[in-house]
Amino acid sequence: MPCFKTQFSNLTSLRFLDLSCANLVADLSSISISLTLPPKMDFGSMFSFIRYGELSSPNLSWLEGLRGLRYLVLTGVDLSKASESFHWAKPISTLSNLMTLQLSKCKISGRIPTGQLLNLTKLSTLEMISNVLTSPIPDLLSNLTSISVLDFSGNDLHGHIPYLPQLEKLNVSINPAMTIDLVSMFSVPWSKLTFLDISFARVGGTIPPPLSNSTSSTFFRADRCSIQGSVPSSVTKLEKLSILMLNDNDITEIVTKGLTHWLESVSSYNTGFDVSSNALTGKIPEKIGLLSGIPLQNLSHNNLTGVIPKTIGEMISPESLDLSYNHFTCEVPLTLTLLDLL
Repeated sequence: MPCFKTQFSNLTSLRFLDLSCANLVADLSSISISLTLPPKMDFGSMFSFIRYGELSSPNLSWLEGLRGLRYLVLTGVDLSKASESFHWAKPISTLSNLMTLQLSKCKISGRIPTGQLLNLTKLSTLEMISNVLTSPIPDLLSNLTSISVLDFSGNDLHGHIPYLPQLEKLNVSINPAMTIDLVSMFSVPWSKLTFLDISFARVGGTIPPPLSNSTSSTFFRADRCSIQGSVPSSVTKLEKLSILMLNDNDITEIVTKGLTHWLESVSSYNTGFDVSSNALTGKIPEKIGLLSGIPLQNLSHNNLTGVIPKTIGEMISPESLDLSYNHFTCEVPLTLTLLDLL
């Protein structure tokens, strides 16, 4: 397998560097990189981007010469050997201008190297998806006040979610060893959080009323979390919520207090509402017609009974409406056959 050495010192206008060709290099530590940029270059507008394909690197020392780097994507690079060292991420700490760090599918094992990233005071996005991380999410991450996006989905993390009020997006889905206490988590405000995915984690219990402390939420997903009981009426206070996915739980009721106002509010968004594969019982409320602007609706695989409301036919062109695998006792209303489903 061939390898190469190169100098980048003459590329004074470099904005995009793509070395993503698989099998180009066997060992990234053999690459000699020297990047010198003139003082007149506007670092604020610089878009430096390094991306590799299916490669491997026993260490990251070759990163230390790229001080002006803003975006670093090493998705798919095998860092299994590098992560065996306790200080494997230390070279990344020299990239003081870094704003985005993506280390997904890198076979990284062990702990999240938070202590080695604290120098990255401009870092806003950290993604370490589909690795073998086995630690809790460190409380120390709260010191990275510039962080707005964290994605640790598809790992073996355990423990709780620390209070990180600076976050706008948090994805810890597919971490089956994590135990998430929603009551404790939302006992404090998460005013900036717009996106939360905790699917396939250990939640249990009910959705607590303090969930409304996440006032900016637009996306909440908690599939297969063993959530029980009812969806509280406090959810109706999340007026910006556009995607609500609670399928494959043990939810038995959706509290309807305030539901009319909430449905009228959210139906103006491009929204999705999924409570399939739960334990919902009783009749579908007539107010379901208020879901008129919501393109994706799924109430399948529950224990709903009675008559399918005629108000369903008042919906304006939903893209998907799934009421299958329930126990309705009547024929499909004529108004439903008039819907133009995509």
